[in-house]
Amino acid sequence: MTPSLKHHTPNGFRNTDPVGHQPGDLDRWRKARKEAGLPKPPALGYEDFIQQWWQPVELTQPHEDGVWWLGHASVMLQLDGNIILTDPVFSRRASPLPFLGPQRKTPPALSVSQLKSA
Repeated sequence: MTPSLKHHTPNGFRNTDPVGHQPGDLDRWRKARKEAGLPKPPALGYEDFIQQWWQPVELTQPHEDGVWWLGHASVMLQLDGNIILTDPVFSRRASPLPFLGPQRKTPPALSVSQLKSA
C-alpha cells in the first residue's frame, strides 16, 4: 500500500521538516493558536460535554478490568486487580503551581482520597 501523505511511511510516520524546531517556534505557535481562538470549546459547551461523556470512576468491582479518562492526559487502568495511572492530574490546573497553567474544564473522575481507598 502506498502512503497517502508525504509524512506517512509504510512503517509509520516521519518528520518532513529538515530543520527541526527553531528559537521562538513555541511563542509563534501560542500566538497563532490564540489568534485563531484555539482551543475551541465543545459546540454545546462544557456542561453538555460533561453530561454526555463524563463518567465517575467506580472502584466497587476490583476484579473487573476498566479504563477511565480522568481529564487532561490522565488515564486510569484497572487490570487484573492492579491500578495504573498515566500522567495523573487531580488539581484545578495542569501545573505544579496552583495559579499557573491551563485550567481544568471538567472535574476529575475521582479524587485522591477515592484513589487511596483502592
